[in-house]
Amino acid sequence: MSTELIKKEPAALSTEVMGSLVDDFIPMDKIILPRISVLQPLSDACANGGHKAGSYYNNITTKNLGESFEFIPVGITFGAYKPKDKDKTDDVFCRSSDGVTNMYGQSCAECPFGVNYKIWVDGEPPKCQETVDVIAFETVDKQPAVVTFKATSFKEGKRLATNIKVNRTAQAIRLGSEKVKNDKGTFYVMKVKTSNPVEQQDYELALRCRNELKTKKYDVVDDEDMSA
Repeated sequence: MSTELIKKEPAALSTEVMGSLVDDFIPMDKIILPRISVLQPLSDACANGGHKAGSYYNNITTKNLGESFEFIPVGITFGAYKPKDKDKTDDVFCRSSDGVTNMYGQSCAECPFGVNYKIWVDGEPPKCQETVDVIAFETVDKQPAVVTFKATSFKEGKRLATNIKVNRTAQAIRLGSEKVKNDKGTFYVMKVKTSNPVEQQDYELALRCRNELKTKKYDVVDDEDMSA
């Protein structure tokens, strides 16, 4: 009998993506929903992260979704957003998900920062802006996120909300962006590109997501660098 050792070739590494073994055990009220926003030329993700302006960015996964992405709206709220004035070291960032109470538990009607989103001062619009916050089921990664329409994208958010109200059917929305130039510079605004029927499998997953979010409190990542 030969005593020569038989050399074994190393097994090839599997390229199959294995599903998570724990995600079904994590309740929705224990996670933080990411925000998906359109990147601006001066945003940190573009200036320091190498991402392209006008593309969409998930601020938790740091994944770039490209120049457009598809989602199913599963919820919508109307709030307000006050960006931090970068020229003032003592200024603060503030957000409200309902336009009634801010993130610090204070009344928006009695805004502690004196910038109530409904009140203009000396013909100037308030620094606090109205927002349309859409809870979105993203159809590629099959995960929920929040898409905020504000500033120059605010009217597009209102148009989307009107479309949802009028059609009263589940829709797969493809959201893109449009380059705009004015005296303040070059920036990108959100634009709905298409609205299509929802596939059955995506509908069932989105419905499950909506039901969980509807009955449980959840947190959302606040991104002070959002300037779209």
